Amino acid sequence: MGKTVRPNVKGTIVEWLEHVRHIAEPRQFERVLVMRNHRSCERLFDVDEETDLEDLAARIQACCQRSGLDKYEVRALDEQHREIETYAVGSNKRRQRGRAVHHREPGAGWRTEARRLMSVVITELQAENASLRQENGESASARPSLAAPRRPSGARTQAPVS
Repeated sequence: MGKTVRPNVKGTIVEWLEHVRHIAEPRQFERVLVMRNHRSCERLFDVDEETDLEDLAARIQACCQRSGLDKYEVRALDEQHREIETYAVGSNKRRQRGRAVHHREPGAGWRTEARRLMSVVITELQAENASLRQENGESASARPSLAAPRRPSGARTQAPVS
């Protein structure tokens, strides 16, 4: 029987970190989250432009070895804890933002982000509503009115009954 060769986990994590740094917008890649079972957070690492990715990969691997994890997810996050990309260590899966959204569990700040997005949408709708009301008012004043003329506020509509 042959000896099974264990893949170089540190090397694959370094490659993945370099890939994320390359696809992310400048200063977008802020944190790396190590997760087990898609929900329990094992460790959170801060990342900046000067972070040594080989050292970070070694720390991630050491953390997971101490915890006895051979299958875990490493998630790249931006400053609002939104997922950039996920790499499943122990399998060859890679998931980018926007794919398989229904399988991804929300991050720590998803409620705050949802409130912010709702506020933006509501503000845009209110602005659109105001401009439509203004257009409607301008077009109504330009065409002749078909409604009955208004009576003065003190005028009676019927003669008093005697």
